[in-house]
Amino acid sequence: MAVPANSIIDGLDRRTGGTLPIISSDLETVRTYQFEVNFQGFPGITGNQDVTVAAKQVGQISYGVESIALDRLNDKVHYPGKVTYEPVEITFDNLLLKNSTANLWKSFKEVYNPVTGKAGFRGGNGTKYKGEKMTIVEMNGANQPIAGVELYGVYAEKVAFSEKNYSTNEFSTVTVTFRFDFMNYEKKPGIPAGAEGHTNTRAT
Repeated sequence: MAVPANSIIDGLDRRTGGTLPIISSDLETVRTYQFEVNFQGFPGITGNQDVTVAAKQVGQISYGVESIALDRLNDKVHYPGKVTYEPVEITFDNLLLKNSTANLWKSFKEVYNPVTGKAGFRGGNGTKYKGEKMTIVEMNGANQPIAGVELYGVYAEKVAFSEKNYSTNEFSTVTVTFRFDFMNYEKKPGIPAGAEGHTNTRAT
């Protein structure tokens, strides 16, 4: 077999017990399935504490600016304009032994309460309908927080309960669509003290 002189498989012979090539650990990446969702200052969800809720899936999070085109004769240049972004959908597990779904719905009722017909209600006790921060915490192979996408000024825009069907073999879920004002990505997010634990120790 002809290989380049600097190839990682140069001289490798698997049939005779040769040494396998060494892959650099710098190629390690963040896995898409290792994450938790942390709520801070959310009406209905957190009360006076920060809470990490079990989530099954987090949709794509995008944040950018629109372009302003400037035409001058045969030239066209672009300048950054207004901020544009889409809401994010998060699917949560409907946990029997926890109050995740009930608290998510309670938070939505701070935005619009279908029982009373009040929208964006602020009570005399200072209740607010927007959450301070929601962090999608990324975990490493040891389930330790390494980074996170932080969303600020978050509120629930839509709640969808999963279909009930005898022909399926899945757990029930609730999908919440969140709107937010702005976002940040931190390699070492400002995770509250004690939130380093797993979902089963911090869930609602």
